[in-house]
Amino acid sequence: MNSEIISAKNYISTMSHELRAPINVIASSCQVASMYIDDKVKIEKCLDRINVASQHLTALVDNILSMAEISHEKLKPRAGSFSLESLISHLFAMAEPLAEERSIDFSTNAVNIMHGEIIGDYRGIMQILINLVSNAIKYTAPGGWVRLEITEIEPQTKTKAENSERSSITAYKFICSDNGIGMSKEFLDKIFEPFVRADNVMTGDVKGTGLGMSIVKNLVDMMGGKIKINSREDVGTTVTVDLEMVVKSTP
Repeated sequence: MNSEIISAKNYISTMSHELRAPINVIASSCQVASMYIDDKVKIEKCLDRINVASQHLTALVDNILSMAEISHEKLKPRAGSFSLESLISHLFAMAEPLAEERSIDFSTNAVNIMHGEIIGDYRGIMQILINLVSNAIKYTAPGGWVRLEITEIEPQTKTKAENSERSSITAYKFICSDNGIGMSKEFLDKIFEPFVRADNVMTGDVKGTGLGMSIVKNLVDMMGGKIKINSREDVGTTVTVDLEMVVKSTP
């Protein structure tokens, strides 16, 4: 009972700190903008900071809601049609300001894409990718790089019937790699546990809830996918996620 109380206190303290940071950025940017209302350059800079902070705040709230759903076993796939191009574009728009803020070279690359329109959990996939990419950016030193490669691959399941229509299955391999600080083998063994963060002096200025990878693992499992992590300290990290999705074919 005592450990549960301590855990709850730590959770509230951590989340309060995490939520306060982007809120402070938004508040201070609004204050600066009001003081220099006729200075276009300062206004644009403030708007950029507000945009990045609001995206970070949205990601934090999504993580909190996802953890609540996971703990109550309410996390379910939400299938819908979307284009892979829009997924990549949306992800890049969210991640690029974070990378620029830390002087990180961030890029995306799509390989062997044969099906642009697919059916899957867009929100869940986006949450997986933004967690992986934002983690890579946070734990890579300024001047480093982060890459996201998306490759369409041969699925294990060839075809299936869904809603009385002919449907085919395709699969995608998402590879997020960086040349950041990397992780020890000991930490990798517990990386999917909630609230776990590496005890590394290089992460001292990096704030995080320790929820991201736990949520990623639960989302990947929920979608029937696979996740693999390779990492070496002071070398970098590569996270590979394999997911199958539906492509509707013509009769």
